[in-house]
Amino acid sequence: MNSNVIILVLSSIVIITYLLDYISHKIKIPSVLFLILIGLIFRFFADKTGFELPFVEELIPILGTIALILIVLEGGLDLELDKEKIPVISKSLISSIVLMFLSAFSIAAIFYFVYNQSFYISLVNAVPLSVISSAIAIPSVIKLKSYNKDFIIYESTFSDILGIMFFNFILVNSVITLQSILFLGFELIIIGIASIILTFLLSFLVSRINHHIKFLPILAFVFIIYSAAKIYHFSPLIFILLFGLFLNNSDLIVKGKIDTFLKNESLK
Repeated sequence: MNSNVIILVLSSIVIITYLLDYISHKIKIPSVLFLILIGLIFRFFADKTGFELPFVEELIPILGTIALILIVLEGGLDLELDKEKIPVISKSLISSIVLMFLSAFSIAAIFYFVYNQSFYISLVNAVPLSVISSAIAIPSVIKLKSYNKDFIIYESTFSDILGIMFFNFILVNSVITLQSILFLGFELIIIGIASIILTFLLSFLVSRINHHIKFLPILAFVFIIYSAAKIYHFSPLIFILLFGLFLNNSDLIVKGKIDTFLKNESLK
């Protein structure tokens, strides 16, 4: 395909996305839903006319992953931590767990009875549908009140993280045993510790970069950590969320001797 046609199509998508984002603020409907609809329409006409963009199957998962990382990171950067936030965090965590399991097993039951598949196969296919998508939820709450906005950001982020972990867990363990549950607990501890260490290391790097371009190398490191963790089937979204939360709430942690290493003024 002519490279100019590809540039024309991609540039048009960017402009359409910008216009839809502007319109969505006016009519209170998430722009992501418009984009999904346009994608479906474009897919329909592409199939009818034989038009196709090269490398789409390879590009979409990459762009989707980058978008997910940026959405969760932005969500973390928007959240402020204090004692008043504890009820919101706890309620959103409980809500995400309850809704995910209820949805997953309900959808799995439907698949089981309608398609005559084993319940295990039905559950594997149901879990992705039970997750509250950050890609839709977070951009949709910009104009909500602070409490509702924080609740949805936390809930959808927890849902993404827990959904990925649950999906990987049942994918690896067709039969759930005590040993597999203990291994999952061990994995959670490892992820938590690694996320805290990596957050401090990246924050140290942020505070030490004097070049006028800081965001590009930091994002590159974030993408590297995410991809490396995914290769080994860990859930790096925990790290992404912690990193965003840490940067936005460094005043709570970076004090005393820690300030000599991380330089809170630079983090701000």
